[in-house]
Amino acid sequence: MKDEWNTIFINEHQKLQEIKAPKELEDRLRHALEKTPPKKGRFKPLLWPLAAAALIFLCFFGYHYNAVAYYGKTLFGFDQLFTQSLKDLNEAGMGQMIGKETILSDGSVLTIDGVMADENQFLLYYTLENLNGIDPERKDVLPNLINGFLTKSNPVGGISKVNTEGTELKGTMSFDPVSPLAKKLTVSFRVGGIEGTDTLLISFPFNPNKALQTEIKQNVNQSFQGDQGNIKFESLRATPTMTLIEGKVHLDYRYEDDSNFIDTIELHANGQPIERLGSSLSSSLNGSKMELRFDALPKNLESLELVIEKLPVYKEIAKKSIELSSISEEPILIEGNEVLVKEISETAVSTEITFSTEENVRLNGVSVISNGKHHPLDSTVDEKLIKAEDGRVLKERTMVFNKVTNPETLHINGIHYMKAYEERIRIPIE
Repeated sequence: MKDEWNTIFINEHQKLQEIKAPKELEDRLRHALEKTPPKKGRFKPLLWPLAAAALIFLCFFGYHYNAVAYYGKTLFGFDQLFTQSLKDLNEAGMGQMIGKETILSDGSVLTIDGVMADENQFLLYYTLENLNGIDPERKDVLPNLINGFLTKSNPVGGISKVNTEGTELKGTMSFDPVSPLAKKLTVSFRVGGIEGTDTLLISFPFNPNKALQTEIKQNVNQSFQGDQGNIKFESLRATPTMTLIEGKVHLDYRYEDDSNFIDTIELHANGQPIERLGSSLSSSLNGSKMELRFDALPKNLESLELVIEKLPVYKEIAKKSIELSSISEEPILIEGNEVLVKEISETAVSTEITFSTEENVRLNGVSVISNGKHHPLDSTVDEKLIKAEDGRVLKERTMVFNKVTNPETLHINGIHYMKAYEERIRIPIE
């Protein structure tokens, strides 16, 4: 029995010897002791309860410091890079502090400040600092991959900002979610320089148990059939940092800008639109895979719906022509879309027609007719966005034809455009 108690005593003594206080706690205690004048006399019995309390405090922090650090600190200097939801989470201390510093070859200090993680995304916050000014070649320091146990997370999107003095860059990057089993992560930074681009690897500990919990995770399984395609919304996953909607798109007719339409799909909560964070459309065997990313949902959620504003369509046109003999200042309407010819010019080898349309309008089967002969379009150049007097954003471009003598009319066979639907799909809240 005595030997057993001796063994227990030795084990507990070793545990106490291994306990370490947080660095900032140690500094505060040392500073306080240095300022306190020494007192003569023996240690008073009244102080023993305080000493015991201090020991309990020390034991608590020794075993639970990670949790206290996770919930008790906030990231500073990133306010302009936060959405309101992320700002609220940060102010509540819901981020894991890292504080890993690396010195670059030019003396700049690259710091991984902290991370936020949930089932939708992994957010990395970093700082690049140089008191002598950040080298312009260093402003393209970007995190571009995170590796770890069962983890290979690619970047989704990010933003950075340099202070007015040009000495500090604050940045954030969103990655695909990391594995809940990963306890050590390595981020790969792309570091630009005069001689090219280098890769910098920085590893840091990660506590997956502190990832934020998913709030809503449910199937949607609702579709909308447009004129020339179908959109299927398959699932919704809402976490404290983001709301992700996944689905598939099947379009009967595809054209160069057909992916733009997903930017017109809105998510409304309690009748109000949720801020869009991004979207993507990638090809797959069973149709294009769609991802819609929105800000976090409100806490008092009462209703949720998707709003499909527009979808791309293509319409063939029977004998639609624009007279070129005299340019009108008024646009013509094709399937409700304005087309305005602005200028006709000639070079030694070509005839060029400059025109403007709505941003997502494209003309098909275009030719110039002269003396009953069709001259097909050779190329389109000088494409740019312009702002109309009424505030609309239009697309202006120039069509180039081989030299045409006495061009009479511009002939158009078809038109691609975005058709308004304003369809609403209600999502039941489970």
